[in-house]
Amino acid sequence: MIGSRRAAADGARPDGVANAPLLRVTDLRLEVPGATGPVAAVDGVSLEIAAGRVLALVGESGSGKSLTALAIARLLPDGVVRRSGQLWFEGVGALERLPERAMRAVRGAEIGFVFQEPMSALNPVMRVGEQVREAIEAHRGRPRGRAARQRAIELLAQVGIPEPELRYRAYPHELSGGMKQRVCIAIALAAGPRLLLADEPTTALDVTVQAQVLELLAALRRRSSLAMLLITHDLGVVAELADGVAVMYAGRVVEQAPVEVLFRAPLHPYTVGLFRSLPRLDGPRGRLVPIPGSVPPPGERPAGCPFRNRCAAAVARCAEQEPRLESVAQRHAVACWRPGAVTP
Repeated sequence: MIGSRRAAADGARPDGVANAPLLRVTDLRLEVPGATGPVAAVDGVSLEIAAGRVLALVGESGSGKSLTALAIARLLPDGVVRRSGQLWFEGVGALERLPERAMRAVRGAEIGFVFQEPMSALNPVMRVGEQVREAIEAHRGRPRGRAARQRAIELLAQVGIPEPELRYRAYPHELSGGMKQRVCIAIALAAGPRLLLADEPTTALDVTVQAQVLELLAALRRRSSLAMLLITHDLGVVAELADGVAVMYAGRVVEQAPVEVLFRAPLHPYTVGLFRSLPRLDGPRGRLVPIPGSVPPPGERPAGCPFRNRCAAAVARCAEQEPRLESVAQRHAVACWRPGAVTP
């Protein structure tokens, strides 16, 4: 079952689609206020996503995953500053150079965003159908009035909400968590974007509803070659949906590879630690092995490798110099002085 949805989506892509990047992020650096001045929260992240492909950003809370997605959409919170980085999007160009009015046209029409926590993402005093309709009417050339209402009902049906005409008039508190998440996906898809930024789309959902949401995202990709940046800490979700994985730690990408390569042979001790903390059904039963400590906040990261204080394979060099992300095999890059020293 694992990987079946990804394989089905791969088979639906036109030849050559995956070769040209739809989105290219180069050397993204974001700063947040610190006790003595600005400190790096995202430090030199580079990513590429092609049409019809899913790239998963994986890591613990505080790694910089959500800030990376918010930077792509130009929705950074107050106080967070982009110090450098190019955000190139096919057919649009450099997103970081667009005037805000032009960027508002890109959001929704080209780039959709599924935010964390659907209850807080939805307006609690506005009917869910009207929220979908509002997203449709926000862009020029889209249906309006009754046509927009009908399109909103069609979207609710498309994302698997039963009795969409009835649910159109419901308020968020009248829907289950899974239905609210589906409404958020419908809003993100309202204007037909080519890229979906999905920030923890299955968080707080039970296993059955999570499977339904994953199936929905996979079906959307099959139908329209929709590209996705999937932000998650759940490696099971990654195995189900993603093509490639970028593992983030303390604001940096520390390992990047196709899903099948990373799951077969993770090289960074942090990535290995993530796998060790994951329950498995295909091996001997035993206690899960947590990663000791926690992600250091911006401004408190140690010199050298930021993971060294939590790493069982750290040596003197790890405290002296931070490793760069470098290719160690075809399509596999890692930022570690001792890649492969820790095994799953």
